[in-house]
Amino acid sequence: MNKRVLGGLGVVGGVLGLVVVGGGMALKGRVLDKLTAELTASVDANVAIGDANASFWTSFPAIGVHLTDVTVDGVADFEGERLLSAGEISIYVDVFSAFSGDSVTIDGFAMRDASVHVIVDDEGRMNTDIVAAGDDEGDSGTTELRLESVDLEQFDFRYEDRAGGTDVTLVGMNHSSAGGISGDVASLDTETTIDALTAYAGGITWLGEVETGLTGAVAYNLATGGLDLQNAKLSLNALDIGLDGGFVPSGDDYDIKLAYETADSSFKTLLSILPAAYTEDFAGVDATGTFTLKGTATGLYATEGDNLPAFDLLIDVPESRVQYPDLPSAVEGLSAKVQVSHPQGPTDAVIVDVERFGFTLDGHELEGRLGVKHPTTDPDIDLMLKGDLNLGALSKAWPMPGKEYAGDMKLDLELGGRQSAFEGTRVGDITARGKSVISGLVYTSADSADPLYVDTLIFKATPQHVEVTDLALRTGSSDIRGVGFLEHPVAYALGRGNLTGQFSMRGKRLDLDEMSAGGDTESTEDDGALVTVPTDLDLVIGSKFDTLVAQGVEVEQMRGDLIVRDGAITMRDVQVSMLGGRVELNGSYTAPTAEVADLDLRIAAIDLDMVRTFEAFPALGRILPAAVGAKGLFDSGIQMKGRLGPDGGLVLESLASDGSVLTRGLQVVPGSLTKLAEKLGKTEFGRVDLDGAKIFFSMLDGNLVVKPSALRIGSASTMLHGGVGVLAQTLDLKMDMAVPTQALAGSPLLGGKTLPIGQTTLVRVGLGGGWDDPKITTDLAATAGDVARAVVTEAVGEVAGDAIAEASARGDALIAEAKVQAAEVRKAAATAAAAVRKEAKKAGDALIAEATNPITKKVAEKAAEKLGVDADKQATRLETEADTQATALVSAAERKKAELVASAGR
Repeated sequence: MNKRVLGGLGVVGGVLGLVVVGGGMALKGRVLDKLTAELTASVDANVAIGDANASFWTSFPAIGVHLTDVTVDGVADFEGERLLSAGEISIYVDVFSAFSGDSVTIDGFAMRDASVHVIVDDEGRMNTDIVAAGDDEGDSGTTELRLESVDLEQFDFRYEDRAGGTDVTLVGMNHSSAGGISGDVASLDTETTIDALTAYAGGITWLGEVETGLTGAVAYNLATGGLDLQNAKLSLNALDIGLDGGFVPSGDDYDIKLAYETADSSFKTLLSILPAAYTEDFAGVDATGTFTLKGTATGLYATEGDNLPAFDLLIDVPESRVQYPDLPSAVEGLSAKVQVSHPQGPTDAVIVDVERFGFTLDGHELEGRLGVKHPTTDPDIDLMLKGDLNLGALSKAWPMPGKEYAGDMKLDLELGGRQSAFEGTRVGDITARGKSVISGLVYTSADSADPLYVDTLIFKATPQHVEVTDLALRTGSSDIRGVGFLEHPVAYALGRGNLTGQFSMRGKRLDLDEMSAGGDTESTEDDGALVTVPTDLDLVIGSKFDTLVAQGVEVEQMRGDLIVRDGAITMRDVQVSMLGGRVELNGSYTAPTAEVADLDLRIAAIDLDMVRTFEAFPALGRILPAAVGAKGLFDSGIQMKGRLGPDGGLVLESLASDGSVLTRGLQVVPGSLTKLAEKLGKTEFGRVDLDGAKIFFSMLDGNLVVKPSALRIGSASTMLHGGVGVLAQTLDLKMDMAVPTQALAGSPLLGGKTLPIGQTTLVRVGLGGGWDDPKITTDLAATAGDVARAVVTEAVGEVAGDAIAEASARGDALIAEAKVQAAEVRKAAATAAAAVRKEAKKAGDALIAEATNPITKKVAEKAAEKLGVDADKQATRLETEADTQATALVSAAERKKAELVASAGR
């Protein structure tokens, strides 16, 4: 183990022994406090001890120090990370050394029900570096380790290198060692068992929950710290490997000399360590053949920097056969030869050579080879795969728990060259050829509710890219067809670059909720989780789906481009039919991790149904509760930025938005206006008529600002403006109402007065307080024949110094909407013009095709030409009229803006 690991844990053990012996037999109270204080002072960590005691009689001539419920928690960079948790720790101190006054000798150690979690973080820091400043793990003049016995019971250990992507886990380890000391050498007989050993590195699980054992004699040199294995045996499931050699510390590094070789050459024992092969019925597997596994490691292992010892590994399977019980198919002619070599030096010097690999299954043969050099700097690969496979037969011959597959695969591929050549333009330095065809693939997994059907997948390899010429797949209710190409797939597969490419995808239905939630179609915006976007993709995907489902929302006729790049999905001219209308989206969804997602969207919506919109997006009900249940249609143009939390819900505090809403046939009966109707004495003033109303708004920091917007409340023309505190659930709205005087006849607001019939009066209304208990104030301001015009002037005038800016913003919104409408008019005209020309061409071609002789053919050609000319005139007229109409729309909006600004400045 790394010396820093031993140092961090050893200092804890040393201080335990010293303080306990110094405290004598009375460990309770003051001594236990002193023990905890000494430990805390000796390490940069939080140490806690539940209880402690000592005894002479059960361990004489040693003092047994017993601690229970011990924890060591990290601080600073490792705050919240637990290094050690132990139900019981026992340390045995030589009684004579304890009272001699010169040194203390610790000759035994035991730990039960414990777990150790060693972490290397992204910066290369280790949580075992806990020796406090001023302490020196090598300077232990008062403590000596003799290691006459070490016992571990139910010990779990995990080594997690977050920087290097390595994770090794030992579960249920039991270890015992005992022996004697002769001079500086402690000879121990050891036995170790591990219920489950898992080793993950480089994106590959090398060992998966392997039952492990290690037995043999160990000689530990107390002077040098060297360790030698004698007649040692390592067991990995059914595979036994003999070990010979050891290591000697050299500063912070180690000099290693180790040799290993299998004791049993039966192929079945090698098969047992493969994660997918070691199943419950492994004992009944019929496997014949032999193999060779051996290797050495010699030289210096550096704990820091990139310097590995020289090592070599050989696995040679000359000819073998495997058949699982009760299954009809056997893997015949299984042959492989793998050599891994490395001279003393950096990791990049590793050479992997899979000289051959092949087998035969039901008459189908597959063979290949693989070579890798310079894996960390500029990987140089040599890959060949050739043959065909019946995947159904392979699934039966080589079962994988929880997974089944069927179909056919034909391979004929060769790839060779350095990564830099694949990434650059050195086509001459690359070998890339061949074709692969997958058909009728069916893959099912216990982790997925729906099987994956790949009806067809055909791709070709070239030096420039991998071209997907046909893709057709189905899963659940989704179906996808596509073509495209991928660049740099080799570099991407080696983890050395991004995967770039372009695809065109289409289908009748794409249900992203089904795919991400294992078939759970009940997920909604509020209970779904974020979908993360990989940071190593650079793909442009042209999409065309009849139906798309995402985050509980179903849309139709989805068209547009999706760009997946740098952890974000950018939408470019994405158009969908949804909620009874049409929506065009531009913007981005950024979620490189599952913590938060950032939205930056521009939305243009036409003819959306209000009820369906609020049902699909529950967050709108939290922003505009008064509009929940309203019926009608609306158009909208919105720019918005915001954030989604880990649960997929919108974080209202983060929402920044600006836009407008144009309503049609919409009526709202908000509860907040009930009091207004009571004050004015007419129920009609409790209903808001939004037919044809245009509302301008913005939102920032959880507050909704309504800019001066015209609408009708009952029979009154009204100008609405003010604010809504969405988070605080407060109201601060003002309404200037031009009310017909006859509508106020008998109103409590008049206090018994009468007003002239046929005129209007200005009523100012304030709507404040909380959402649940709004406060209404009213003020009868004026009576005149032109109050309606005065309402607008006075309401806008209340927006102090921002009047012109508000008017300009409203004008800009009108112009932006007009431009969208103009584009729609031109687009519709272009479509119609193209259809006129196409029909004329079709009719002309039909006339010519029906001609039976040169004379009638000449006449038909003239007629077809005239059809074309007339159609072109008609199409041109359509385009010209549309352009005139579109230009008029924009010009009218620009004039309206000028009027608004001029009016605001008066």
